[in-house]
Amino acid sequence: MYFLLNLFSAIALLAFGVYMTKKTVMSSCGASIGNVLKSVVDSRFKAVLIGLGTTMLVQSSTATSLLVSSFLKKNLLSLGIALAIMLGADLGTAIMARVLTCDLSIVSPILLTLGIFLYLGFTDRVKLHLSGGIMLGLGLILLALRLIVQTTQPVTHAELTAVLLKSLTNEITFALILGMILAVICFSSLAAVLLTSLLCTTGAIEISGALAVVIGANIGSCILEIIGALKQGISAKRVMYGNTLFKIIIGIVALCLLVPIENAEKEMAFPLSEFVIWFHVVFNAVICIFMLPCVGLMSKLLYALIPERKVEYDPNTPEHLDLAAYIDPNLALGNAVREVLSLGDFLQQMFTNLENSISYKPQEGVSSNDMKNRIRDIAGKISEYLAGVNFDSKKQRRRMNRCLIASADVSECAHIINGMIKRLNKANGTYQASFLPEIRNELGRISSECAGAVNLAVNAFFRNGKEEKQNYMVKKNQCLKLINGFHASYIGKPHLNAEQDMRFFMILLEILEQYRHICVIFDPLFLKGELKTAEQEMNPSED
Repeated sequence: MYFLLNLFSAIALLAFGVYMTKKTVMSSCGASIGNVLKSVVDSRFKAVLIGLGTTMLVQSSTATSLLVSSFLKKNLLSLGIALAIMLGADLGTAIMARVLTCDLSIVSPILLTLGIFLYLGFTDRVKLHLSGGIMLGLGLILLALRLIVQTTQPVTHAELTAVLLKSLTNEITFALILGMILAVICFSSLAAVLLTSLLCTTGAIEISGALAVVIGANIGSCILEIIGALKQGISAKRVMYGNTLFKIIIGIVALCLLVPIENAEKEMAFPLSEFVIWFHVVFNAVICIFMLPCVGLMSKLLYALIPERKVEYDPNTPEHLDLAAYIDPNLALGNAVREVLSLGDFLQQMFTNLENSISYKPQEGVSSNDMKNRIRDIAGKISEYLAGVNFDSKKQRRRMNRCLIASADVSECAHIINGMIKRLNKANGTYQASFLPEIRNELGRISSECAGAVNLAVNAFFRNGKEEKQNYMVKKNQCLKLINGFHASYIGKPHLNAEQDMRFFMILLEILEQYRHICVIFDPLFLKGELKTAEQEMNPSED
Protein backbone atom coordinates (compact mmCIF):
# COMPACT_ATOMS: atom_id res chain seq x y z
CA MET A 1 0.00 0.00 0.00
CA TYR A 2 2.81 2.38 0.90
CA PHE A 3 4.47 1.56 -2.44
CA LEU A 4 1.30 2.45 -4.37
CA LEU A 5 0.93 5.76 -2.52
CA ASN A 6 4.51 6.70 -3.36
CA LEU A 7 4.09 5.64 -6.98
CA PHE A 8 0.83 7.54 -7.47
CA SER A 9 2.24 10.64 -5.77
CA ALA A 10 5.25 10.55 -8.13
CA ILE A 11 2.91 10.14 -11.11
CA ALA A 12 0.79 13.04 -9.82
CA LEU A 13 3.94 15.17 -9.55
CA LEU A 14 4.84 14.24 -13.14
CA ALA A 15 1.36 15.21 -14.36
CA PHE A 16 1.54 18.52 -12.47
CA GLY A 17 5.01 19.25 -13.88
CA VAL A 18 3.70 18.70 -17.42
CA TYR A 19 0.67 20.89 -16.63
CA MET A 20 2.86 23.64 -15.15
CA THR A 21 5.17 23.67 -18.17
CA LYS A 22 2.25 23.62 -20.60
CA LYS A 23 0.39 26.40 -18.78
CA THR A 24 3.34 28.80 -18.51
CA VAL A 25 4.55 28.18 -22.07
CA MET A 26 1.04 28.77 -23.45
CA SER A 27 0.67 31.92 -21.35
CA SER A 28 3.99 33.35 -22.53
CA CYS A 29 3.87 32.44 -26.20
CA GLY A 30 0.50 30.75 -26.77
CA ALA A 31 -0.60 33.37 -29.29
CA SER A 32 2.60 32.89 -31.30
CA ILE A 33 2.15 29.11 -31.25
CA GLY A 34 -1.45 29.53 -32.39
CA ASN A 35 -0.42 31.81 -35.24
CA VAL A 36 2.25 29.33 -36.34
CA LEU A 37 -0.25 26.45 -36.30
CA LYS A 38 -2.76 28.49 -38.30
CA SER A 39 -0.10 29.40 -40.87
CA VAL A 40 0.19 25.75 -41.98
CA VAL A 41 -2.25 25.37 -44.85
CA ASP A 42 -0.69 23.14 -47.49
CA SER A 43 2.72 21.77 -46.42
CA ARG A 44 2.56 18.44 -44.59
CA PHE A 45 6.29 18.43 -43.91
CA LYS A 46 6.06 21.89 -42.34
CA ALA A 47 3.08 20.70 -40.31
CA VAL A 48 5.15 17.80 -38.92
CA LEU A 49 7.97 20.15 -37.93
CA ILE A 50 5.56 22.57 -36.25
CA GLY A 51 3.85 19.75 -34.37
CA LEU A 52 7.24 18.41 -33.26
CA GLY A 53 8.49 21.81 -32.10
CA THR A 54 5.24 22.75 -30.35
CA THR A 55 5.12 19.51 -28.36
CA MET A 56 8.79 19.71 -27.36
CA LEU A 57 8.07 23.25 -26.15
CA VAL A 58 4.86 22.63 -24.17
CA GLN A 59 5.87 19.10 -23.03
CA SER A 60 2.45 17.70 -23.92
CA SER A 61 1.06 16.22 -27.13
CA THR A 62 -2.38 16.55 -25.50
CA ALA A 63 -2.00 20.35 -25.43
CA THR A 64 -1.04 20.31 -29.11
CA SER A 65 -4.04 18.11 -29.90
CA LEU A 66 -6.39 20.55 -28.13
CA LEU A 67 -5.01 23.49 -30.11
CA VAL A 68 -5.30 21.54 -33.36
CA SER A 69 -8.88 20.53 -32.49
CA SER A 70 -9.77 24.16 -31.80
CA PHE A 71 -8.43 25.39 -35.16
CA LEU A 72 -9.96 22.44 -36.99
CA LYS A 73 -13.36 23.23 -35.49
CA LYS A 74 -13.09 26.77 -36.89
CA ASN A 75 -12.05 25.45 -40.34
CA LEU A 76 -8.62 27.09 -40.02
CA LEU A 77 -6.91 23.74 -40.69
CA SER A 78 -7.72 20.80 -42.94
CA LEU A 79 -8.00 17.31 -41.44
CA GLY A 80 -4.92 16.13 -43.37
CA ILE A 81 -2.76 18.94 -42.01
CA ALA A 82 -4.11 18.31 -38.49
CA LEU A 83 -3.12 14.64 -38.74
CA ALA A 84 0.36 15.66 -39.94
CA ILE A 85 0.74 17.99 -36.95
CA MET A 86 -0.21 15.15 -34.60
CA LEU A 87 2.39 12.86 -36.22
CA GLY A 88 5.01 15.49 -35.43
CA ALA A 89 3.59 15.94 -31.92
CA ASP A 90 3.98 12.24 -31.10
CA LEU A 91 7.53 12.25 -32.45
CA GLY A 92 8.29 15.31 -30.30
CA THR A 93 7.00 13.50 -27.22
CA ALA A 94 9.25 10.50 -27.97
CA ILE A 95 12.32 12.70 -28.48
CA MET A 96 11.69 14.51 -25.19
CA ALA A 97 11.36 11.10 -23.51
CA ARG A 98 14.86 10.30 -24.74
CA VAL A 99 16.18 13.65 -23.46
CA LEU A 100 14.47 13.47 -20.07
CA THR A 101 15.65 9.93 -19.37
CA CYS A 102 19.30 10.98 -19.59
CA ASP A 103 21.22 11.56 -16.36
CA LEU A 104 19.96 15.04 -15.48
CA SER A 105 20.25 14.72 -11.71
CA ILE A 106 22.22 17.99 -11.48
CA VAL A 107 19.82 19.91 -13.72
CA SER A 108 16.66 19.18 -11.70
CA PRO A 109 17.62 20.99 -8.44
CA ILE A 110 19.00 23.94 -10.42
CA LEU A 111 15.75 24.28 -12.38
CA LEU A 112 13.64 23.95 -9.23
CA THR A 113 15.67 26.52 -7.29
CA LEU A 114 15.77 29.13 -10.05
CA GLY A 115 12.20 28.38 -11.08
CA ILE A 116 10.61 28.87 -7.67
CA PHE A 117 12.68 32.05 -7.11
CA LEU A 118 11.54 33.63 -10.39
CA TYR A 119 7.96 32.32 -10.25
CA LEU A 120 7.20 33.57 -6.73
CA GLY A 121 9.61 36.50 -6.53
CA PHE A 122 8.67 38.31 -9.75
CA THR A 123 4.88 38.12 -9.94
CA ASP A 124 4.83 41.71 -11.23
CA ARG A 125 7.36 40.97 -14.00
CA VAL A 126 5.41 38.80 -16.41
CA LYS A 127 8.31 37.47 -18.51
CA LEU A 128 10.45 36.53 -15.51
CA HIS A 129 7.41 35.07 -13.74
CA LEU A 130 6.52 32.83 -16.70
CA SER A 131 10.16 31.87 -17.29
CA GLY A 132 10.29 30.73 -13.68
CA GLY A 133 7.12 28.70 -14.23
CA ILE A 134 8.67 26.92 -17.21
CA MET A 135 11.83 26.09 -15.22
CA LEU A 136 9.74 24.93 -12.27
CA GLY A 137 7.64 22.66 -14.48
CA LEU A 138 10.67 21.06 -16.14
CA GLY A 139 12.34 20.60 -12.75
CA LEU A 140 9.23 18.86 -11.40
CA ILE A 141 9.15 16.53 -14.42
CA LEU A 142 12.76 15.47 -13.85
CA LEU A 143 12.18 15.09 -10.10
CA ALA A 144 9.04 13.01 -10.68
CA LEU A 145 10.85 10.69 -13.11
CA ARG A 146 13.60 10.13 -10.55
CA LEU A 147 11.01 9.42 -7.84
CA ILE A 148 9.25 6.90 -10.08
CA VAL A 149 12.55 5.08 -10.59
CA GLN A 150 13.35 5.09 -6.87
CA THR A 151 9.84 3.98 -5.89
CA THR A 152 9.69 1.03 -8.28
CA GLN A 153 13.18 -0.32 -7.59
CA PRO A 154 12.16 -2.53 -4.62
CA VAL A 155 9.28 -4.02 -6.61
CA THR A 156 11.39 -4.74 -9.69
CA HIS A 157 13.75 -6.86 -7.58
CA ALA A 158 10.96 -8.88 -5.98
CA GLU A 159 10.73 -12.57 -6.94
CA LEU A 160 6.97 -12.41 -7.61
CA THR A 161 7.47 -9.51 -10.02
CA ALA A 162 10.17 -11.44 -11.87
CA VAL A 163 7.89 -14.47 -12.25
CA LEU A 164 5.00 -12.37 -13.54
CA LEU A 165 7.12 -10.38 -15.96
CA LYS A 166 8.84 -13.45 -17.34
CA SER A 167 5.46 -14.54 -18.68
CA LEU A 168 5.32 -11.42 -20.86
CA THR A 169 7.81 -12.99 -23.25
CA ASN A 170 5.28 -15.61 -24.32
CA GLU A 171 2.12 -13.52 -23.77
CA ILE A 172 2.48 -10.62 -26.20
CA THR A 173 -1.22 -9.73 -25.94
CA PHE A 174 -0.93 -9.39 -22.16
CA ALA A 175 2.18 -7.22 -22.62
CA LEU A 176 0.28 -4.92 -24.99
CA ILE A 177 -2.61 -4.56 -22.54
CA LEU A 178 -0.18 -3.92 -19.69
CA GLY A 179 1.46 -1.12 -21.71
CA MET A 180 -1.93 0.49 -22.39
CA ILE A 181 -2.92 0.27 -18.72
CA LEU A 182 0.40 1.75 -17.59
CA ALA A 183 0.05 4.68 -20.02
CA VAL A 184 -3.50 5.42 -18.85
CA ILE A 185 -2.69 5.06 -15.13
CA CYS A 186 0.51 7.12 -15.41
CA PHE A 187 -1.32 9.64 -17.62
CA SER A 188 1.78 9.54 -19.82
CA SER A 189 3.44 7.12 -22.23
CA LEU A 190 6.76 8.57 -21.00
CA ALA A 191 6.30 7.14 -17.50
CA ALA A 192 5.22 3.77 -18.91
CA VAL A 193 8.28 3.57 -21.17
CA LEU A 194 10.52 4.62 -18.29
CA LEU A 195 9.12 1.88 -16.04
CA THR A 196 9.66 -0.68 -18.81
CA SER A 197 13.25 0.49 -19.26
CA LEU A 198 13.81 0.18 -15.53
CA LEU A 199 12.47 -3.38 -15.50
CA CYS A 200 14.85 -4.25 -18.32
CA THR A 201 17.85 -3.21 -16.22
CA THR A 202 16.98 -5.86 -13.62
CA GLY A 203 16.53 -8.58 -16.23
CA ALA A 204 12.95 -9.09 -15.06
CA ILE A 205 11.57 -8.72 -18.58
CA GLU A 206 12.97 -9.86 -21.91
CA ILE A 207 13.22 -7.85 -25.11
CA SER A 208 10.07 -9.09 -26.88
CA GLY A 209 7.85 -8.42 -23.87
CA ALA A 210 9.44 -5.01 -23.27
CA LEU A 211 8.89 -3.90 -26.87
CA ALA A 212 5.27 -5.07 -26.73
CA VAL A 213 4.76 -2.99 -23.57
CA VAL A 214 6.21 0.07 -25.35
CA ILE A 215 3.87 -0.45 -28.33
CA GLY A 216 0.94 -0.79 -25.92
CA ALA A 217 1.99 2.38 -24.08
CA ASN A 218 1.96 4.35 -27.34
CA ILE A 219 -1.54 3.11 -28.15
CA GLY A 220 -2.62 3.77 -24.54
CA SER A 221 -1.57 7.42 -24.85
CA CYS A 222 -4.02 7.69 -27.76
CA ILE A 223 -6.80 6.49 -25.45
CA LEU A 224 -6.15 9.52 -23.24
CA GLU A 225 -6.33 11.82 -26.28
CA ILE A 226 -9.59 10.23 -27.42
CA ILE A 227 -11.12 10.72 -23.97
CA GLY A 228 -10.05 14.38 -24.08
CA ALA A 229 -11.59 14.79 -27.55
CA LEU A 230 -15.04 13.44 -26.61
CA LYS A 231 -16.29 16.91 -25.63
CA GLN A 232 -14.50 18.75 -28.44
CA GLY A 233 -16.79 17.80 -31.31
CA ILE A 234 -16.57 15.59 -34.38
CA SER A 235 -13.50 17.32 -35.85
CA ALA A 236 -11.40 16.53 -32.76
CA LYS A 237 -12.64 12.92 -32.76
CA ARG A 238 -11.53 12.46 -36.36
CA VAL A 239 -8.01 13.67 -35.58
CA MET A 240 -7.61 11.45 -32.52
CA TYR A 241 -9.11 8.36 -34.16
CA GLY A 242 -6.89 8.88 -37.20
CA ASN A 243 -3.80 9.23 -35.03
CA THR A 244 -4.77 6.07 -33.14
CA LEU A 245 -5.24 4.13 -36.40
CA PHE A 246 -1.76 5.19 -37.53
CA LYS A 247 -0.24 3.79 -34.34
CA ILE A 248 -2.26 0.58 -34.52
CA ILE A 249 -1.17 -0.05 -38.13
CA ILE A 250 2.54 0.44 -37.41
CA GLY A 251 2.11 -1.37 -34.09
CA ILE A 252 0.82 -4.49 -35.86
CA VAL A 253 3.75 -4.35 -38.29
CA ALA A 254 6.19 -3.94 -35.38
CA LEU A 255 4.68 -6.95 -33.58
CA CYS A 256 5.20 -9.05 -36.69
CA LEU A 257 8.87 -7.98 -36.74
CA LEU A 258 9.61 -8.61 -33.07
CA VAL A 259 11.91 -11.56 -33.82
CA PRO A 260 14.13 -9.64 -36.32
CA ILE A 261 14.20 -6.67 -33.93
CA GLU A 262 15.24 -8.97 -31.08
CA ASN A 263 18.05 -10.42 -33.22
CA ALA A 264 19.21 -6.91 -34.14
CA GLU A 265 19.32 -5.95 -30.46
CA LYS A 266 21.60 -8.87 -29.67
CA GLU A 267 24.08 -7.69 -32.30
CA MET A 268 24.17 -4.16 -30.90
CA ALA A 269 26.19 -2.94 -27.93
CA PHE A 270 23.22 -1.08 -26.44
CA PRO A 271 22.05 -2.03 -22.95
CA LEU A 272 18.51 -3.38 -23.08
CA SER A 273 17.14 -0.43 -21.10
CA GLU A 274 18.63 2.03 -23.61
CA PHE A 275 17.38 -0.04 -26.53
CA VAL A 276 13.80 0.14 -25.21
CA ILE A 277 13.89 3.94 -25.06
CA TRP A 278 15.41 4.21 -28.53
CA PHE A 279 12.77 1.81 -29.84
CA HIS A 280 10.14 4.22 -28.50
CA VAL A 281 11.73 7.06 -30.51
CA VAL A 282 12.21 4.98 -33.68
CA PHE A 283 8.66 3.60 -33.44
CA ASN A 284 7.18 7.12 -33.54
CA ALA A 285 9.65 8.20 -36.25
CA VAL A 286 8.56 5.25 -38.43
CA ILE A 287 4.91 6.17 -37.89
CA CYS A 288 5.68 9.73 -38.97
CA ILE A 289 7.69 8.73 -42.06
CA PHE A 290 5.41 6.00 -43.40
CA MET A 291 2.02 7.44 -42.42
CA LEU A 292 2.65 11.02 -43.56
CA PRO A 293 1.94 10.19 -47.25
CA CYS A 294 -1.29 8.49 -46.15
CA VAL A 295 -2.92 11.42 -44.35
CA GLY A 296 -5.05 12.23 -47.41
CA LEU A 297 -6.45 8.70 -47.63
CA MET A 298 -6.95 8.61 -43.87
CA SER A 299 -8.87 11.90 -44.04
CA LYS A 300 -11.29 10.45 -46.62
CA LEU A 301 -11.71 7.30 -44.52
CA LEU A 302 -12.42 9.31 -41.36
CA TYR A 303 -14.99 11.51 -43.13
CA ALA A 304 -16.71 8.32 -44.31
CA LEU A 305 -16.61 6.63 -40.90
CA ILE A 306 -17.48 9.74 -38.87
CA PRO A 307 -19.88 11.87 -40.96
CA GLU A 308 -21.08 15.30 -39.92
CA ARG A 309 -24.13 15.32 -37.71
CA LYS A 310 -27.02 17.51 -38.71
CA VAL A 311 -27.47 19.73 -35.69
CA GLU A 312 -30.40 22.13 -35.55
CA TYR A 313 -29.30 25.73 -35.30
CA ASP A 314 -29.78 27.10 -31.81
CA PRO A 315 -29.46 30.90 -31.78
CA ASN A 316 -28.89 30.86 -28.02
CA THR A 317 -25.75 28.73 -28.39
CA PRO A 318 -22.49 30.76 -28.55
CA GLU A 319 -20.56 30.24 -31.77
CA HIS A 320 -17.04 31.14 -30.63
CA LEU A 321 -16.68 29.92 -27.02
CA ASP A 322 -14.44 26.94 -27.72
CA LEU A 323 -13.45 25.03 -24.56
CA ALA A 324 -10.33 23.69 -26.29
CA ALA A 325 -8.93 27.24 -26.18
CA TYR A 326 -8.70 27.13 -22.37
CA ILE A 327 -5.03 26.10 -22.60
CA ASP A 328 -4.20 29.42 -24.30
CA PRO A 329 -5.58 32.48 -22.42
CA ASN A 330 -4.99 34.78 -25.40
CA LEU A 331 -6.93 32.46 -27.71
CA ALA A 332 -9.76 32.20 -25.17
CA LEU A 333 -9.91 36.00 -24.88
CA GLY A 334 -10.08 36.30 -28.66
CA ASN A 335 -13.01 33.88 -28.71
CA ALA A 336 -14.83 35.87 -26.02
CA VAL A 337 -14.26 39.15 -27.90
CA ARG A 338 -15.69 37.64 -31.10
CA GLU A 339 -18.73 36.48 -29.15
CA VAL A 340 -19.26 40.03 -27.85
CA LEU A 341 -19.11 41.27 -31.45
CA SER A 342 -21.87 38.81 -32.37
CA LEU A 343 -23.94 40.28 -29.52
CA GLY A 344 -23.42 43.67 -31.14
CA ASP A 345 -25.00 42.30 -34.33
CA PHE A 346 -28.04 41.12 -32.35
CA LEU A 347 -28.26 44.58 -30.80
CA GLN A 348 -28.44 46.19 -34.25
CA GLN A 349 -31.39 43.93 -35.06
CA MET A 350 -33.12 45.24 -31.95
CA PHE A 351 -32.52 48.81 -33.13
CA THR A 352 -34.23 47.86 -36.40
CA ASN A 353 -37.25 46.65 -34.41
CA LEU A 354 -37.16 49.89 -32.43
CA GLU A 355 -37.26 51.99 -35.61
CA ASN A 356 -40.17 49.87 -36.88
CA SER A 357 -42.08 50.65 -33.68
CA ILE A 358 -41.37 54.37 -34.13
CA SER A 359 -42.65 54.22 -37.73
CA TYR A 360 -45.68 52.17 -36.62
CA LYS A 361 -44.61 49.24 -38.79
CA PRO A 362 -44.97 45.53 -37.93
CA GLN A 363 -41.99 43.81 -36.31
CA GLU A 364 -39.77 41.67 -38.54
CA GLY A 365 -37.91 38.49 -37.65
CA VAL A 366 -37.25 37.60 -34.02
CA SER A 367 -39.22 39.53 -31.41
CA SER A 368 -37.35 42.07 -29.30
CA ASN A 369 -38.12 40.15 -26.11
CA ASP A 370 -36.62 36.92 -27.52
CA MET A 371 -33.60 38.86 -28.77
CA LYS A 372 -33.11 40.42 -25.33
CA ASN A 373 -33.23 36.98 -23.69
CA ARG A 374 -30.78 35.62 -26.26
CA ILE A 375 -28.28 38.41 -25.58
CA ARG A 376 -28.66 37.98 -21.82
CA ASP A 377 -28.08 34.20 -22.01
CA ILE A 378 -25.00 34.47 -24.24
CA ALA A 379 -23.56 37.27 -22.08
CA GLY A 380 -23.90 34.96 -19.08
CA LYS A 381 -22.14 32.16 -20.97
CA ILE A 382 -19.29 34.55 -21.84
CA SER A 383 -18.82 35.23 -18.11
CA GLU A 384 -18.83 31.50 -17.33
CA TYR A 385 -16.37 30.84 -20.16
CA LEU A 386 -13.88 33.46 -18.97
CA ALA A 387 -14.22 32.24 -15.37
CA GLY A 388 -12.70 28.92 -16.44
CA VAL A 389 -9.53 30.48 -17.93
CA ASN A 390 -6.37 31.07 -15.90
CA PHE A 391 -5.02 34.56 -16.62
CA ASP A 392 -1.47 35.19 -15.41
CA SER A 393 -0.62 38.67 -16.67
CA LYS A 394 -2.23 41.99 -15.73
CA LYS A 395 -2.78 42.74 -19.42
CA GLN A 396 -4.81 39.55 -19.86
CA ARG A 397 -6.87 40.25 -16.74
CA ARG A 398 -7.50 43.80 -17.95
CA ARG A 399 -8.71 42.47 -21.32
CA MET A 400 -10.92 39.98 -19.51
CA ASN A 401 -12.50 42.75 -17.40
CA ARG A 402 -13.16 44.85 -20.51
CA CYS A 403 -14.78 41.84 -22.17
CA LEU A 404 -17.03 41.23 -19.16
CA ILE A 405 -17.98 44.92 -19.03
CA ALA A 406 -18.75 44.94 -22.76
CA SER A 407 -21.00 41.87 -22.57
CA ALA A 408 -22.81 43.32 -19.53
CA ASP A 409 -23.27 46.68 -21.30
CA VAL A 410 -24.69 45.01 -24.41
CA SER A 411 -27.09 42.99 -22.25
CA GLU A 412 -28.22 46.12 -20.38
CA CYS A 413 -28.64 47.99 -23.66
CA ALA A 414 -30.84 45.17 -25.00
CA HIS A 415 -33.00 45.36 -21.86
CA ILE A 416 -33.43 49.12 -22.31
CA ILE A 417 -34.35 48.83 -26.00
CA ASN A 418 -36.90 46.12 -25.24
CA GLY A 419 -38.56 48.41 -22.67
CA MET A 420 -38.58 51.31 -25.17
CA ILE A 421 -40.29 49.15 -27.80
CA LYS A 422 -43.03 48.24 -25.30
CA ARG A 423 -43.62 51.92 -24.42
CA LEU A 424 -43.71 52.91 -28.09
CA ASN A 425 -46.19 50.16 -28.90
CA LYS A 426 -48.38 51.47 -26.07
CA ALA A 427 -48.07 55.03 -27.39
CA ASN A 428 -48.98 53.86 -30.89
CA GLY A 429 -52.17 52.28 -29.58
CA THR A 430 -53.32 54.85 -27.01
CA TYR A 431 -51.89 58.20 -28.12
CA GLN A 432 -51.82 57.80 -31.89
CA ALA A 433 -53.38 61.26 -32.41
CA SER A 434 -50.56 62.91 -30.44
CA PHE A 435 -47.87 60.89 -32.23
CA LEU A 436 -47.33 63.43 -35.01
CA PRO A 437 -45.28 62.53 -38.14
CA GLU A 438 -42.56 65.08 -37.27
CA ILE A 439 -42.17 63.46 -33.84
CA ARG A 440 -41.82 60.04 -35.47
CA ASN A 441 -39.23 61.40 -37.91
CA GLU A 442 -37.15 62.99 -35.13
CA LEU A 443 -37.28 59.84 -33.01
CA GLY A 444 -36.25 57.83 -36.07
CA ARG A 445 -33.22 60.10 -36.56
CA ILE A 446 -32.28 59.77 -32.90
CA SER A 447 -32.63 55.99 -33.05
CA SER A 448 -30.44 55.80 -36.17
CA GLU A 449 -27.74 57.99 -34.58
CA CYS A 450 -27.91 55.99 -31.36
CA ALA A 451 -27.51 52.70 -33.28
CA GLY A 452 -24.47 54.17 -35.03
CA ALA A 453 -22.93 55.23 -31.71
CA VAL A 454 -23.43 51.74 -30.26
CA ASN A 455 -21.91 50.16 -33.36
CA LEU A 456 -18.86 52.44 -33.08
CA ALA A 457 -18.55 51.63 -29.36
CA VAL A 458 -18.44 47.89 -30.07
CA ASN A 459 -15.95 48.50 -32.88
CA ALA A 460 -13.77 50.60 -30.55
CA PHE A 461 -13.90 47.80 -27.98
CA PHE A 462 -12.75 45.28 -30.59
CA ARG A 463 -9.96 47.34 -32.14
CA ASN A 464 -9.02 49.33 -29.00
CA GLY A 465 -7.57 52.07 -31.18
CA LYS A 466 -7.41 55.80 -30.52
CA GLU A 467 -9.14 56.72 -33.79
CA GLU A 468 -12.04 54.33 -33.13
CA LYS A 469 -12.56 55.81 -29.65
CA GLN A 470 -12.60 59.34 -31.09
CA ASN A 471 -15.15 58.28 -33.73
CA TYR A 472 -17.33 56.87 -30.96
CA MET A 473 -17.07 60.11 -28.97
CA VAL A 474 -18.04 62.20 -32.01
CA LYS A 475 -21.07 60.04 -32.76
CA LYS A 476 -22.13 59.95 -29.12
CA ASN A 477 -22.00 63.76 -28.79
CA GLN A 478 -23.96 64.17 -32.03
CA CYS A 479 -26.63 61.84 -30.70
CA LEU A 480 -26.84 63.67 -27.36
CA LYS A 481 -27.19 67.06 -29.14
CA LEU A 482 -29.98 65.62 -31.28
CA ILE A 483 -31.79 64.34 -28.17
CA ASN A 484 -31.44 67.69 -26.38
CA GLY A 485 -32.62 69.57 -29.47
CA PHE A 486 -35.72 67.39 -29.77
CA HIS A 487 -36.43 67.86 -26.06
CA ALA A 488 -36.27 71.65 -26.40
CA SER A 489 -38.43 71.70 -29.55
CA TYR A 490 -41.31 69.39 -28.63
CA ILE A 491 -41.50 68.67 -24.92
CA GLY A 492 -43.53 71.06 -22.69
CA LYS A 493 -45.28 73.03 -25.45
CA PRO A 494 -49.06 73.62 -25.01
CA HIS A 495 -51.37 71.43 -27.13
CA LEU A 496 -55.14 71.12 -27.59
CA ASN A 497 -55.71 68.02 -25.48
CA ALA A 498 -53.50 68.97 -22.56
CA GLU A 499 -54.18 65.93 -20.35
CA GLN A 500 -53.64 63.37 -23.13
CA ASP A 501 -50.59 65.24 -24.44
CA MET A 502 -49.09 65.40 -20.97
CA ARG A 503 -49.26 61.61 -20.60
CA PHE A 504 -47.86 61.12 -24.09
CA PHE A 505 -44.99 63.52 -23.45
CA MET A 506 -44.21 61.75 -20.19
CA ILE A 507 -43.68 58.60 -22.27
CA LEU A 508 -41.49 60.62 -24.66
CA LEU A 509 -39.45 61.94 -21.73
CA GLU A 510 -38.83 58.39 -20.54
CA ILE A 511 -37.80 57.31 -24.04
CA LEU A 512 -35.44 60.28 -24.45
CA GLU A 513 -33.85 59.54 -21.07
CA GLN A 514 -33.33 55.94 -22.16
CA TYR A 515 -31.73 57.14 -25.41
CA ARG A 516 -29.31 59.23 -23.32
CA HIS A 517 -28.54 56.18 -21.20
CA ILE A 518 -27.79 54.09 -24.29
CA CYS A 519 -25.46 56.80 -25.64
CA VAL A 520 -23.23 56.72 -22.57
CA ILE A 521 -23.66 53.11 -21.47
CA PHE A 522 -20.42 52.01 -23.15
CA ASP A 523 -18.23 54.73 -21.61
CA PRO A 524 -16.92 52.42 -18.81
CA LEU A 525 -15.36 50.26 -21.54
CA PHE A 526 -12.66 52.86 -22.00
CA LEU A 527 -10.38 54.45 -19.43
CA LYS A 528 -11.51 57.85 -18.18
CA GLY A 529 -8.23 59.42 -19.19
CA GLU A 530 -8.60 58.15 -22.74
CA LEU A 531 -12.14 59.48 -23.03
CA LYS A 532 -11.07 62.85 -21.60
CA THR A 533 -8.19 63.07 -24.07
CA ALA A 534 -10.48 62.19 -26.95
CA GLU A 535 -12.98 64.90 -25.92
CA GLN A 536 -10.21 67.50 -25.60
CA GLU A 537 -8.88 66.67 -29.07
CA MET A 538 -12.38 67.07 -30.50
CA ASN A 539 -12.94 70.38 -28.64
CA PRO A 540 -9.53 72.10 -28.41
CA SER A 541 -11.14 75.52 -27.88
CA GLU A 542 -12.45 74.44 -24.47
CA ASP A 543 -8.92 73.95 -23.04
